[in-house]
Amino acid sequence: MENSAENDKPWKEQLASFLKEPTRRNLRELLQLEAVEDNDLEFKQELLPFDLLAKHILAMANKNGGAIVFGVKESKSNQFSPCGLSNSFDITDIEKKLKVYISKKLEIDIIPIYYKGENHPEFKDKFFLIVIIKHNPRYIPFIALKSGNKLKKDAIYIRRNRASEPINYDELQEILNSRIETEYSTTDERKLIEHLEELKELYRHIPKTIREVISHTPPSISQHLRNMLGETEYKIFPNPDYPQESYEDFVKKLIDIKKDVIVKLVKKS
Repeated sequence: MENSAENDKPWKEQLASFLKEPTRRNLRELLQLEAVEDNDLEFKQELLPFDLLAKHILAMANKNGGAIVFGVKESKSNQFSPCGLSNSFDITDIEKKLKVYISKKLEIDIIPIYYKGENHPEFKDKFFLIVIIKHNPRYIPFIALKSGNKLKKDAIYIRRNRASEPINYDELQEILNSRIETEYSTTDERKLIEHLEELKELYRHIPKTIREVISHTPPSISQHLRNMLGETEYKIFPNPDYPQESYEDFVKKLIDIKKDVIVKLVKKS
């Protein structure tokens, strides 16, 4: 199968759907579209030793995340077909054994998929295990916490050319820059929201209008008439202490400024 962008597009789109919703249907459609191994997708016929599995998880987490699908065999060079796992596994036990190698901040989902009574013969009654690796640039690079036969403690791995390899200098600089940019953006966004909420609260302490008494109902009028007319008449005036620019106007101005920034960025690209 050619590895051109044109031919990759159908299964790449399906991979995105599968990562978002790892369902039986999405996995079946991914495999039927003849998906191949890539930096964000790995196929294995059987469950790997836990140190090697941790190596692939760390490498994907340091790249862009992805999925490892167990129960798929390689029939030809980079061509795969569903075969199902020969055994089922205890998910809790897998998670426990992986914890010694990877950080708690590295998020993974381990999902069993069983095609019991499936109409498609190539999937019928077959069992698959999926490991979804989340991409979280706030915490990269993730390092190996413990050594193993296929893993070195304190090493940093990354996906390169469909393989999990030790990171090089340029790749390390790239992911560090990604982390810095993410920290700045999330911090700035949080500070902006906090400042706006505080500003809104300050505005609430100053009323937009004030009331001034302009007449009282004469006491000689009967109580019934007093109730009808009201005992006191007020006139509403704008509060001279209220800021000339309202909170809503201020936010509108910020929106216009942000629009200008975005337009300038688009023009540069």
